[in-house]
Amino acid sequence: MTWDGFRKFRIFSKVQEGRDIWSFYLSPLDGQPLPPFLPGQYLTFQVAVPGASKPVTRCYSLSDSPFHADYYRITVKKIPPRPGDPQGAPGQSSSFFADRLAPGDLLDVKAPQGRFILDATAHTPVALLAGGIGITPLLSMLNAIVESGSRRETWFFLGARNGDEHIMKDHLRRIARENANARLRVCYSRPSEEYVLGRDYQHKGHVDIDLLKKLLPGKDFEFYVCGPAAMMDALRRDLKAWGVPEGRIFLEAFGQAPSAPPPGVSGSRAGIEIKFAKSGKSVSWDPGRRFPARLGRAPRDRHRFRLPVGQLRNLLRPVDLGGGRLSERERISAGAGVVPDLLHGPQNRSDLGRLNRRDVGRRLEPSPIFSPPLMGGGWDRKTDQAPPEPPRRSKPVSRVLFSICMERRSSI
Repeated sequence: MTWDGFRKFRIFSKVQEGRDIWSFYLSPLDGQPLPPFLPGQYLTFQVAVPGASKPVTRCYSLSDSPFHADYYRITVKKIPPRPGDPQGAPGQSSSFFADRLAPGDLLDVKAPQGRFILDATAHTPVALLAGGIGITPLLSMLNAIVESGSRRETWFFLGARNGDEHIMKDHLRRIARENANARLRVCYSRPSEEYVLGRDYQHKGHVDIDLLKKLLPGKDFEFYVCGPAAMMDALRRDLKAWGVPEGRIFLEAFGQAPSAPPPGVSGSRAGIEIKFAKSGKSVSWDPGRRFPARLGRAPRDRHRFRLPVGQLRNLLRPVDLGGGRLSERERISAGAGVVPDLLHGPQNRSDLGRLNRRDVGRRLEPSPIFSPPLMGGGWDRKTDQAPPEPPRRSKPVSRVLFSICMERRSSI
């Protein structure tokens, strides 16, 4: 029941969940049943934002369980200007959703996708760690667990600044009250006087490793983490130091990337200067544009490079770019979907996965290596091992055009 390309959906309800946060309930315009999705996946939207030179593509997580065949739900936070720049522009797409869209409006939507998914067949205890609007995919996972009748031990941790950003407060309380296997812990980092400790939230501070060690009965959990980049980095590092196997730590980062560039890369609002250590060349790259395919290449450079396991994993998990972290969904939103190998540090080398240099900066097309099936098989999420088949190599555009011309010529 899935579909190719974009499909028309109508907004039939818009609900405010908190300050600058709205949920959108979407139904297909054609009235046909919706395909099921996996908890944690997202939808890709293409919207015509007034003033934009071209349609804007963005990804938003599905925030409800997959057991509703007649609608999808997404929850969107209006992104404010960057810290330290109050006069800057707010999020282009999120502002359009928050300020312009209303029930009855139509949207172009791609089918659910994404690899940050809950293994619904497992019985291992699970800890869902959310920061701010990062609650959305984890809320889908929590709803799926309780609505399926599973007795799987589930701990849900939510970090927010205060009650204004405490999303789905009543819904979460009801789940914790009605399901003995679901435990809820809410942390406010900047609580105001109107919010009471023990009533509105349980802990002052952030969701961090000290809190997990204090509350969890052990570390034999699967940890699903979604939130700001700083939270993601700290929890991943600290969970591994605690002895949690990396195969049990699942991450999804989205939101604004920090404005500060990484070491060795100078940047500004106008662009990022990238310096090649080997050749000494420096080039300027605008983050708003796709990563150029032939950046820093000599003409007719046919050398191949090996893609380490760590970098293959980064195609499925966030990669470092401009001081922030770009996940699969962010690369889609940015119109990128690229493999910027020069932005990765050294990793353990392996023969797993080979790409030609002309593939650097090119959109990654679906293949057995990079697009594991959504419903099991073909990819071991525990070990990040790809199927043995090598990726299919695409013909150069010139060769494809030449083949087409020859076929037409022969048919005359």
